[in-house]
Amino acid sequence: NKPNSPSDLSVSIAKCVQQNRKGTSKYLAQALEESLPLHPVVTCLLGPISRRRFGQNQRSIFGFLNSAEPNGFRDFLRQANNNELYRVHFLWDYLRINLEPSILASPDGHRWALAVDAIERCEASGGVELEVNVLKVIALIDLFKERSGLLATEELISSCFESCNQDEIITALNQLRSQ
Repeated sequence: NKPNSPSDLSVSIAKCVQQNRKGTSKYLAQALEESLPLHPVVTCLLGPISRRRFGQNQRSIFGFLNSAEPNGFRDFLRQANNNELYRVHFLWDYLRINLEPSILASPDGHRWALAVDAIERCEASGGVELEVNVLKVIALIDLFKERSGLLATEELISSCFESCNQDEIITALNQLRSQ
């Protein structure tokens, strides 16, 4: 069985990582493809997230994948349609619901609190779902950029929302900047 060629999405995310992290495997795109239905950006974030110590709760990738906690991967699989991906904003919601107290007590706590505040202000000011989800993507990428090789560029953010066109993403980003 020869593996399928990586999708454009997996190739694009792999290129973003390879530009920012020297020594990244040339097989990253294939590995991201084989990690579906995890969105490739989620796959890139899981390793750095699992290596963080959030209080006494050091979570592993295995734990996340097998967890039946709300917004976890198994919860997603139970409800997902065919070809639906577990997206970055789902991961934000999982972390917020299940690990927030531990994250707040960690060295990442201040940055997490700032991100939560920005998201809550966006929601309170009438931000649409896309704007809120874009903020969640930016927050997670920023929190774990040192080890993931990801930077919250317009291209990377757009890749997290394949159902939106580039103009919608640009409009959302401009609206967030103006707020």
